[in-house]
Amino acid sequence: MELLPNPWAHLPDSPPFILPSDATHMTPALVSRAGLKLDQVPVPFVGDPRQASVVLLGLNPGWTPLTPVAEKGEYAEQNRLCLTYASRVPFFSLDEALVQTPGYLWWSRRLRLVIERCGIELVSRGVACVEWFPYHSASFRRLPSLIPSQTYGFELVRAAAKRGALIILMRSRDLWLSAAPELETADVLSLRVPRSPYVTPANLEAGGFLRVVSALNGAA
Repeated sequence: MELLPNPWAHLPDSPPFILPSDATHMTPALVSRAGLKLDQVPVPFVGDPRQASVVLLGLNPGWTPLTPVAEKGEYAEQNRLCLTYASRVPFFSLDEALVQTPGYLWWSRRLRLVIERCGIELVSRGVACVEWFPYHSASFRRLPSLIPSQTYGFELVRAAAKRGALIILMRSRDLWLSAAPELETADVLSLRVPRSPYVTPANLEAGGFLRVVSALNGAA
């Protein structure tokens, strides 16, 4: 399927980091109520979902008081480059030049067993994650309606499902099935404990972890 134009090429150069197409939907009152952190570069996806053999589905990028301190400079630069598929490492949060950042620590822990089996280079090229909602917050609060930028993320997931990528529902199964009905018949795994989003044999259905390894090795 042909994707919509990538809206993230039009992200402003300075905060607040809101896409022009989203701006009218995100009033100051709504931003405050949802606790959105718009001084951080959004993370609609990590990696290249257009090509990844394993696509993880998340909820939205988190935030802690450490985030603006630690995820700036080169991390923010690679994050922004990732929005147009130009980051140095496709799954930029696994860039080994960024090992001291919260993003690297979070993802390297949750994908540790996959990295041990396949190697970090293969994982950083073959895995992608798409977030249901692209803007940071300390805790997720659903907006009253969808915002335009979400449509592109949903298209990425629908396209991945149609081309046969292995998809792992990490969070919010119902939201994702509503956004991308193709997931009903796609190659989909779900985590046993979504609130503990580690990709491990114990947290996937029987044989699921080996399917992840096989999908990555098959794409090498």
